[in-house]
Amino acid sequence: MDIYLIGGFKGSGKTSLISKLTSYLTKKQFNIGVIYTELGEVKYNEMNDNISFKSAVSDCVSCTYRYDTVNAISDMYGKKSFDFLFIEVAGIGNPETVKNDIYEHINTENINLISLIYLIDSTNFIPEYDKVPSFMLSQMISSDTIIINKSDEVSETETNEINKFIKTLNSSCHIFTHSNKFENLDLGWFFSKDI
Repeated sequence: MDIYLIGGFKGSGKTSLISKLTSYLTKKQFNIGVIYTELGEVKYNEMNDNISFKSAVSDCVSCTYRYDTVNAISDMYGKKSFDFLFIEVAGIGNPETVKNDIYEHINTENINLISLIYLIDSTNFIPEYDKVPSFMLSQMISSDTIIINKSDEVSETETNEINKFIKTLNSSCHIFTHSNKFENLDLGWFFSKDI
């Protein structure tokens, strides 16, 4: 099983991206698990035999969020075998902490990959250190992949400035530009292996 922890500030497109990824993968007959930790503007379509959903939404992110997420993983992991598990991390949640909790509290014998993905809403992002909250900088620094989302809504110059800013923070991450508005996009680029 591959686990993708997908973070980003509220409105960055996490739910939309996960919905597209699950649709893409279920067409290829993969079993998918999705854990969501905040209620986004887009709702998941829960009417598919190949997709299982679990909520880990908490009123107090800093108090119980980590434990709710680990418990949700344990609960899902014990009921069904998944090829992919997507965890939508709440905006202020720390994906790196969740990754460490998975390794500490979950039997990782059948887990091939745990990847941290961070989405940036390019329409609301100012690529200056003093304009980006420290928790966002921390999440971006620990990410394996950063997606500059809503790229069709900003100029190429703005996208290039965001890209340059990301590279100064995390030179080892993969950077992609994306727009959730593109309906027929091949999402194979997202995954670390051919599927």
